[in-house]
Amino acid sequence: MTSSNGFVTSVIIYIIIIFSLLILLASFRVLSVDDFPDSSERLDLSTIKTGDILGASYQNGLGYFIGLFLDTMWSHVGVAWRDPKTNGLFVLEAANYHDPYKGVFKIPIENWVRFNKKNIIGLTRLTTPAGFEVNPNEVEDNFDKIRNVKLDTFNFTWWRLLFKKDYDENYHQSHYTCYELAVKTLQNSGVFKKRYMWSSYTPGDIMKGLVDMEDGFKYSKPTILHVGDYYNVIKSQTHDSNKGE
Repeated sequence: MTSSNGFVTSVIIYIIIIFSLLILLASFRVLSVDDFPDSSERLDLSTIKTGDILGASYQNGLGYFIGLFLDTMWSHVGVAWRDPKTNGLFVLEAANYHDPYKGVFKIPIENWVRFNKKNIIGLTRLTTPAGFEVNPNEVEDNFDKIRNVKLDTFNFTWWRLLFKKDYDENYHQSHYTCYELAVKTLQNSGVFKKRYMWSSYTPGDIMKGLVDMEDGFKYSKPTILHVGDYYNVIKSQTHDSNKGE
């Protein structure tokens, strides 16, 4: 029995060592990717509008694995949405935070920043055709139409994320990654072209503006957001009416 327990313990130790080495190698790989922004700024909520993209680079094993798998520093993205009635700022996303923010949801910006403040946070701004503004009601409607899906966690179906596929309007999917949800929402809102399936892009593609876009639409180069004093920043910039769902 002692010998058997010793064997099991040794196997567990070897697994932990191998897993730790893989995370270490993945972290070095992520640090070597070429999409780290070359500019930064202090968080200013007044400059963020519906259709902008907020991204996070997870500084943990999951983030390193995603970066290795998708060849980008960006692990997560969400679509900025400003309530036309209250002017409150939210993020439309799929994630696994604390209740009630698990799955697919609309989250107030202060909560989003609080959950992601230990990560590297970035912003890329949407430029629209002259005289045109993205309709927040339309974006919200398109998000609501697919928000009953589930957040897709790592499994064998992630192989779909490695290939480009022509767009199929009738394709059924019950589980989405965060960036598939973002792409599909913006495709249905007329920002991204319906050229390829939402699984054909990566968080890095979205942050760097490499998704096929409709004429006149363009994303800026991503910038790093400094949110160290985010409590004071958000308290001074948000409205009391900005409440979560």
